[in-house]
Amino acid sequence: MNVQPVTHFEIPHIHGYEPLQFLGEGGYGRVYKYLQTGSLRREVAIKVIRSDLACKEVVARFEIESKALARCNHPNIASVYEVGSTEHGLPYIVMELCSGTPLSEWIINANPSLESRVEAIRLACTGVSHAHSKGIVHRDIKPKNIMVDDSSGELDVKVIDFGLAKAVDEPLNEFSTVTGRRSGIGTWEYMSPEQSRGTEDGSTEVGDVYSLGGVLYFVLTGISPHGRLKGIPESLMLKKINEEFVRDPSEVVKSASLRGAGYCTDQIPTELNLICQKAISIESHRRYQTVSQMMSDLELSRNKSGPLLASSPSVFYKAMFFMRLYKKGVAIVFLSFVALVVNLQMAIHGIGQLEQSNLEKSEALYSLETKSS
Repeated sequence: MNVQPVTHFEIPHIHGYEPLQFLGEGGYGRVYKYLQTGSLRREVAIKVIRSDLACKEVVARFEIESKALARCNHPNIASVYEVGSTEHGLPYIVMELCSGTPLSEWIINANPSLESRVEAIRLACTGVSHAHSKGIVHRDIKPKNIMVDDSSGELDVKVIDFGLAKAVDEPLNEFSTVTGRRSGIGTWEYMSPEQSRGTEDGSTEVGDVYSLGGVLYFVLTGISPHGRLKGIPESLMLKKINEEFVRDPSEVVKSASLRGAGYCTDQIPTELNLICQKAISIESHRRYQTVSQMMSDLELSRNKSGPLLASSPSVFYKAMFFMRLYKKGVAIVFLSFVALVVNLQMAIHGIGQLEQSNLEKSEALYSLETKSS
């Protein structure tokens, strides 16, 4: 991640912290690296709302994020140390400074093994599973929101940015759905079909399962399940997310025109194809119903220690799903087929009658010839 030095004049003064570096910018906040002064003397990350976006909706979302993080205490989730407001009333969150790089950069720069890639996803799953146990749904899991550090020889993975998080025991409201677009919240490439539609069932744990499955797909192939969606009409994005079956990761990596930068060069086993496909099933009831179930299958796949929950969709299911999506087209084809069969039967019947008539005529003619002779 590129970092830039900052001066005291570029960001609001926060008592007890000395600004060091600019780390990044999200939809409504900027993140900086600070040095906490006093006895602790530790480096932290502080997220501050942008002054030009400090409206009530953004402030409400910022409060949602701080409350969500405050509920969670897990080694695979960035910790919150403090929340407050600047002297000008801009809310901020003081968080654990996560070392390493975003997952999206890690697979390119480090070219990790298949085992390391899957382990990074498993660790991210443990963090998300913990958040779920605390009643928090992330709703924006993507490669950029997972930090990976392998400098010590062991993987350190942190799930970050709970800015779109929602407590499962709280109903959707004007603040939990504000996004600046018509449909669901989150990132198109990794959001579930129900989340893309912006409906109540789009803010569930099973939606996070879909996103984790999408990130697993990404670390294997270098692309999201439906490819790059930015820049295409929203109606087409919704159609792809809600209707399009995706190729198996093992098939994608074989094609230079399909795979992305940082794709896995190791052979991808069938088990990981199955896990991906189950996690990103279009119909939510066909996915893993908890992140723990997905974690279990990842461990079984790694250890070769038992049958998976994931299985290949049957040809019958795919056919039935296709027919439900394209009812009118299927009906037209079916009626055309019926008409063809009926016409064919009528033609066969007509040919049979003609042959029978010709046979009767031949027999009559033969009978007359016999009598005359």
